[in-house]
Amino acid sequence: MTEKDRQDRTLTALSAQRDLAIALNTTRTISAAFDLLFETLRKLDLADSGGVYVMDQTTGDLDMVAHTGLSDEFVAAASHYGSDSPQNQIVKAGESMFTHYNQILPVEDLALTVEEQLKAIAVIPLWHKGNLAGALNISSHKVDEFSPESRLLLEGLAAQMAGLVIRVLFEEERLALEGKFRQAQKLESLGVLAGGIAHDFNNLLVGILGNTDLALLDLQDDSPARRRVQDIGIAAKRAADLPRQMLAYSGKGRFVVETVRLEAIVDEMTHLLAASKSKKARFIYEFSADTPAIEADATQIRQIVMNLITNASEALGESSGTITVRTGKLSCDRTFLDTSYIDNDLPEGEYSYLEVEDDGAGMDEETRSRIFDPFYTTKFTGRGLGLAAVLGIMRAHQGTIMVRSAPGKGSSFKVLFPAATGARTSNDRRAAVVADWKGSGTVLLVDDEEMVRQVVGEMLSLCGFQVVTATNGREAAETLARDPGKFSFVLLDLTMPEMDGEECFRLLRETRNDIRIILSSGFSEQEILDRFLSDEITGFIQKPFSFEQLKELLREVLND
Repeated sequence: MTEKDRQDRTLTALSAQRDLAIALNTTRTISAAFDLLFETLRKLDLADSGGVYVMDQTTGDLDMVAHTGLSDEFVAAASHYGSDSPQNQIVKAGESMFTHYNQILPVEDLALTVEEQLKAIAVIPLWHKGNLAGALNISSHKVDEFSPESRLLLEGLAAQMAGLVIRVLFEEERLALEGKFRQAQKLESLGVLAGGIAHDFNNLLVGILGNTDLALLDLQDDSPARRRVQDIGIAAKRAADLPRQMLAYSGKGRFVVETVRLEAIVDEMTHLLAASKSKKARFIYEFSADTPAIEADATQIRQIVMNLITNASEALGESSGTITVRTGKLSCDRTFLDTSYIDNDLPEGEYSYLEVEDDGAGMDEETRSRIFDPFYTTKFTGRGLGLAAVLGIMRAHQGTIMVRSAPGKGSSFKVLFPAATGARTSNDRRAAVVADWKGSGTVLLVDDEEMVRQVVGEMLSLCGFQVVTATNGREAAETLARDPGKFSFVLLDLTMPEMDGEECFRLLRETRNDIRIILSSGFSEQEILDRFLSDEITGFIQKPFSFEQLKELLREVLND
């Protein structure tokens, strides 16, 4: 080669390197950058095959994300290298290696290498500002080895490739963080919305349920109006499910945690589940005997079961099919948990699972990506809150969800709960209240809703109490201050104008530190416990509540 030829070749290489650098600045994917790189290498007649690997920063594994000039069989064999593999160790050593495939591959891969007819190979770690992002493998079916000049050029091109890989990985991480932030904002917004709906809507339901209960007390058993009034009460209780589901999705639902067994909850629901399924659906129950107990709210678990069964039944539609309900245990590592729908840095370890599987229509990828969004539904009717509520309940229980589905192949929803680590005493409520129980004394009823004051005041009167009402916290504080010894207890709403229940609570206690205060709210009990010490409050009743629930609570807390 003459000096002029050498200069021309050098100029061509520098020009190609410049053009590649310019092109890479506008490239957004690793595969597109890899195509540009090999377009340059082919122009320079340096290489005709290869692949680019990205390193998993958690496991240290190498995964091929783009390749060219290699057979499908070879790509399948060389697409993944574990952190302890010889190929991976070469990359982690940090130095470029120029050799032959048969000098670095394990013996069992030599036959594949010979069949591929590869000769020269370059393994170049992709470093950028001290970060190992992956590796670039460049090979040739024609050249026996790379010349010193070619090696320098390949390393220069690899350095440009490394910068792009780091940029793409950084962008992916940024987008993932933004996605998590948007999800957190969405949950926070929904939590505020759910809380507002729960407060206003549940106040209305207090009036409906309360008046229903009071009307039933006035009606004879054989009255033709009795059934209609009872139906009104049933409808009102069902209406209360809407804000509860929204609170559950936002992770702010009411929880009474105890040690429960998934199979026991499902078993006690079999009759209810049978009534909820499609007429053409058949149930199969597969309960594992070694499923560990979990610490959970049994009522919320029942809601999960019902929502998943309803979803499976709707997936079957009018077709015959099978719904399989399974329980069992799984040992979950970090890799498995990271593939779930809830990314809350869940701990590795033993989980109990409940799986509901159907052989219905299945879902495509777009549907799977949205099934847990609130108000999203593929049905002509429905609120779209069933699966959203499941997600919220699982998030609040520090659990997760795995979904498997494909068009025409049915769907599987598997909810996983951390196995209980110790025995928790069940918070069973006391026996049902004696129907003729009566209290005595004077109660201060504080609520800004006139209908609530009227209905609950009448309930309290029927329980044997004298009732004094206040429309807001300031009026309540002034009423107690005028005659502190007059009142047996206070029934206090938390959300009111002028002075809210929390500030009123503090003023009432300053006036009389032993006054018993029962809190009432449309918000969840968990939120109340977050704002007050458990020994500060005498009791809590969540709106909407029935006459019987109020009477039972009063009997419990006032008799203690």
